[in-house]
Amino acid sequence: MKDISALALLIKSSLYKILALIVEMTIIEFFIFYYIIDKGQNFAESELMITKAYIPYTFLAMLAIAFMVLCFSEKGLDKKSGYTIQRMRISKKRFFVIKTIYNVFCIVLLFVVQTLVAIVLIRNHNVELIKGEHEYQQLFLAFYRNDFLHSLFPMAEVLRWIRNVLLVLALGMQAAVSEKKSHVGDFCLISLTVSWFSIGMGTSVMDVFCYIAYLIVIAVALVRVFSDWSEED
Repeated sequence: MKDISALALLIKSSLYKILALIVEMTIIEFFIFYYIIDKGQNFAESELMITKAYIPYTFLAMLAIAFMVLCFSEKGLDKKSGYTIQRMRISKKRFFVIKTIYNVFCIVLLFVVQTLVAIVLIRNHNVELIKGEHEYQQLFLAFYRNDFLHSLFPMAEVLRWIRNVLLVLALGMQAAVSEKKSHVGDFCLISLTVSWFSIGMGTSVMDVFCYIAYLIVIAVALVRVFSDWSEED
């Protein structure tokens, strides 16, 4: 029951903001995509249409904003509802776990919606240009040929899935502990994520660097939780 109450505080503090960002992202991407088609800038390759519609930039901007919303909302929650949280008698470590799960859910939701939006746009575009079975092949190929789409949904590339899991965990944990420190680390983490999110197929030096960076963020967050707060619990 205490966990549900703590989760309710988190939902009240920021979920509506995250949902608003997702709706705004969807509207912007649909508008730009069909606007460039209306202007005659129509390409047979769906992956080129995704890039021309600035969908990678829109998603990464919304991801950065969503992450900072979580950081600032949870910092504000600690100030505004600190007494309420104390009355729940929930430990800081337990609250950290709840915040991490909630943050991961919000970030994954953004990924899922972006993937679905991309699929809908590509399928609608293919229906106009390609008939029959080939439209499904084009959808499949678009997620392999476009670096952004492949990084968003890596298909059969296991190492990129691992990168994305570490990315989501690092963002979720960093937002969960950000209320105790300045936001310099938050800005550095999201800057790294946005700068090196779209990478081509195969493991590169940038992939390895991201693995290491995300693992360090996760490790530091866990150390802070189990050491800095040990006396308080």
